[in-house]
Amino acid sequence: DPLADNFDPDANTNDGSCIYPPASYTIYRDGEVLATGVDMMSYVDSGLGSSETYCYTVAKVDLGEVVAESNEACATTAATVTQTLMLDPFKMNMTSLNVSPANSGVASVFESLDLLLVKNDNSQYYVPNFSVNQIGDLDESEGYKVFLNGSGSQDLSVTGDPLNGGGTLLESYKMNSLPYLLQDCMSTNDIFAGYESSLLVVKNDDSDYFVPSFGVQTLDEMCPGEAYSVFLNGGDDVDFMFPMGGSALAIADTNMDIDNYIARTRTNDVALTGESHLIALTHIDGEVESGDQLRAYANDILVGSINIVSEHLEGIHPIDLTAVGSIDLSAYSGPVLDGYAKGDEIELRLWDIEQGVELKVVTEYFAINGMDNNDAGIYGNVIGMSVGTASVLNESAIPTALSLEQNYPNPFNPSTTISYNLSTNGMVSLKVYDIMGRLVKTLVNDYQVSGNQLGYSVVWDGRDNEGQQVSTGLYIYSLQTPDGNMTKKMVLMK
Repeated sequence: DPLADNFDPDANTNDGSCIYPPASYTIYRDGEVLATGVDMMSYVDSGLGSSETYCYTVAKVDLGEVVAESNEACATTAATVTQTLMLDPFKMNMTSLNVSPANSGVASVFESLDLLLVKNDNSQYYVPNFSVNQIGDLDESEGYKVFLNGSGSQDLSVTGDPLNGGGTLLESYKMNSLPYLLQDCMSTNDIFAGYESSLLVVKNDDSDYFVPSFGVQTLDEMCPGEAYSVFLNGGDDVDFMFPMGGSALAIADTNMDIDNYIARTRTNDVALTGESHLIALTHIDGEVESGDQLRAYANDILVGSINIVSEHLEGIHPIDLTAVGSIDLSAYSGPVLDGYAKGDEIELRLWDIEQGVELKVVTEYFAINGMDNNDAGIYGNVIGMSVGTASVLNESAIPTALSLEQNYPNPFNPSTTISYNLSTNGMVSLKVYDIMGRLVKTLVNDYQVSGNQLGYSVVWDGRDNEGQQVSTGLYIYSLQTPDGNMTKKMVLMK
């Protein structure tokens, strides 16, 4: 039977072993297809308004044919819904409500949390332990930053009338906190359809970004409970409205390559704090190859990195390196989280995976959207982003000095380690001589690079170039480099 899952075109007899796919169900809401291929005996419809009536039918589909259909049944939704927010410790959580609680006071909404502070985009604070309440009532058209006390995650449940869209005023020359006012997740492209030219930067507290002008999109969907930082492109305010009829099904329309790109480029070597700065490089050249790693530093502290992939080198995708910002809450008896400080100069280095060193990177940033050019190359500028180009030089990011260490142990038996470092790239030799000046062993004879902060080391096992054990006595080891030569003595004992 060709309709069987295990159909065999060479079979000529039905021996009863055919296996058929199970029947599935198609769900209709108010006469429109809601879901297909449902293989369970229940289905949960979400994203509905409160106190509204919906009517459903269910069709059973077997081998592509409708074999049964239910009667229509109607139900009215409850007047209120409960939203649950999941908040992380040691992070500035960007949050919003998609319900309208009966009491919108900030103290009432967050009373169940062990809370350090709540902040809005006008720099107004609620800090319960310090009796600070500059916010008063929460505004459903605003997002908020929330920081917890303690080291554990906390859940917040809020009950109220569900919000199903609406809008907010996004102001120019300001990092706006945009709430999410729909009941289901939706693709970022669909949320901002028609607004692309008005947007410069959209980001969340996981350092995911949507920057349509420069082809950056690691923020592929937006969801209830989250809030998003938005900076506009240009000097005009925007009356932003969420699209009507948003559905989780719309996420399927997003570019599925985003997850693959993120998996190959993200290093996750710096703990997220909820604050971030995007460094977008439209071009990179010089001593860089796929597999290398571009790193961002602030005052010699690593604040972010990204793996270089072929799309970066071929100009298909900009390098979107996100740096993590510090958070200092010591004024409220809170923690200090590592990261860049606002105003720190951006320093990039390239980890050359083949040479095992960090190479110097020269960058050129350009001002956008009226930004002062002096601010383009610093962390935490007004737009939270720097755009430019980069060139990787064949020289160490941090210079190292020529050195030759005393072997250890000394005296030694049966082996000893010799450590050294270089100040210049080039051919390097490290050789052992006896006290008569005769060559005993060549330990190194190779091209090596400077900039290795850990230096180089090699072990001598007391044997000569022929593999024979040498006799007890005094030996000289000599390091020869393009920048100079150094020698030291060592003793082999038996």
